[in-house]
Amino acid sequence: MAHRLPNLNLLRAFEAAARHRSFTTAAEELSLTPAAISQQVRALENNLGFLLFERLPRGVALTHMGAAYLPPIRQAFDDISASTAGLFGLKGESSVKIRAPISFSMLNLTPRLARFNQEYPDIEVRLGSSLWADEVEAESYDLDIRFGDGNWSGFHADLLVNEGCVPVCSPTLDPMPDDLASMAKGKLISVMGSEGAWLSAMNISGFDETFQKRVFRADTYLVGAELAAAGGGSLFLLKSLAESYLSQGRLITPVDFELPVTNSHYLLRKEDHRRTKPEITILQQWLINDYQAMATL
Repeated sequence: MAHRLPNLNLLRAFEAAARHRSFTTAAEELSLTPAAISQQVRALENNLGFLLFERLPRGVALTHMGAAYLPPIRQAFDDISASTAGLFGLKGESSVKIRAPISFSMLNLTPRLARFNQEYPDIEVRLGSSLWADEVEAESYDLDIRFGDGNWSGFHADLLVNEGCVPVCSPTLDPMPDDLASMAKGKLISVMGSEGAWLSAMNISGFDETFQKRVFRADTYLVGAELAAAGGGSLFLLKSLAESYLSQGRLITPVDFELPVTNSHYLLRKEDHRRTKPEITILQQWLINDYQAMATL
């Protein structure tokens, strides 16, 4: 099937001018003159039959059609760049800095990054871990994994894992709970910030003095999972974080129950006016595809 495609040089001129909101800066990037950029953009507008820019006394601004056209064009250039690099290799040093919550890094992400490294040995991945999303400037990283509702100002967010929590405990826990009521009466582990949902699920009104004495409060799911595996009590744990413990037999699910969770893990990339390095796009798309493939199994 024949594709209706504008001239690639015209698209490059539009993408650069739209990204910088400037014909002059686009001209510097593409080693052309501002007049040449203006002519190429005008030729593209004539080809499409729509104005893409408003010409202002000082600079340019995207029209509604231009703003709608920019994201797919940027994505197309990113995809071409990433595909070329993935098939034919990257020239020079290439690295990607990615950050994730420490529990997610340890219990879910690292095995995937090991497989990515096998497929793309020329891309160096630098993984940083965090307890809280705002403890390090996001600009320090190319990609950022966060747990939330998917809305972060200044970032493009792709869903990685949408899941619930399951009750887990050591197979040697005594007494072994067989329903939520007996679980509520036994030793419990709480990850700070997640109490509301599971307290409600077990019809517990709150942390009174008696209740607090048999609840261990941890600051991360990793600490909570390790404590549960050591026999410290029952814990509601995100399914993706429980997988390795369950497969190894260090934890079991004593109660057939899944607690719905509103938030999810997302992969974030900062929205800015720079062209994305191909290695960033390669890792970003690889992770999205890998998590989507696992979700369909």
